[in-house]
Amino acid sequence: MITADVTNSLNTQQPFVYITQVKNSDNIVVSLSWLTGSLSPHQSFSPAQSWTSTEIGMYAIEVFVWKSIDNPEALSAPLFMKVNVIDPKT
Repeated sequence: MITADVTNSLNTQQPFVYITQVKNSDNIVVSLSWLTGSLSPHQSFSPAQSWTSTEIGMYAIEVFVWKSIDNPEALSAPLFMKVNVIDPKT
């Protein structure tokens, strides 16, 4: 699961889209998913997106929180992480 904490620090309702993108070592997007929602004032939420690698290797995971799919205005700085998928038999 790819998860992050999202908090609405405003005094108004805030719609959002939570986007996860996974790239392989060749910088090719192998997974792109999103979910939409709305947070009440000062509400927190920990959305999660499922991803399972089908191949071993190094992957870059990027998480974005935007106003909407149609309005890619960032509501926070993106998060970046790397995951090394290994063969469990070795």
